[in-house]
Amino acid sequence: MTSRVVRAQAVVIWREYFPRFEYLRPKTLDEALELLEKFGEEAKVKAGGTCLTRKLRARKVVPKYVIDITGIKELRRIEYHEGKELVIGATVTHEDIVNNKLVKDKFTALWEASASIGDVETRARGTVGGNIANSSAQADIP
Repeated sequence: MTSRVVRAQAVVIWREYFPRFEYLRPKTLDEALELLEKFGEEAKVKAGGTCLTRKLRARKVVPKYVIDITGIKELRRIEYHEGKELVIGATVTHEDIVNNKLVKDKFTALWEASASIGDVETRARGTVGGNIANSSAQADIP
């Protein structure tokens, strides 16, 4: 009985703090791109959600659709192509970077910058792609 009450309260709180929107979770990059093309400016992309959640609560953004890209495996990768480049997917978290031995050994400045961001919980949710897309000075990687 208690769990039903708690769930009902959670729904009421959710509606109070967030605008109504349709939550979409594409499984592939192609699906995500199709949704973005279809819904355009009516949609916002969510990866870690650290910035979007704050904007939704404040109603600075009121999208009709939120497209959650965290389940797209190809966006959560760190690859090094010897002597050429380091590829970091959009949904790679700062904690993923901190826990990556290759980044720590070969890209020390990036590793140190990621390790200096917030606390473990923030690093575990905040994404590199989110930092870039957010374009907020306070969200910049040091």
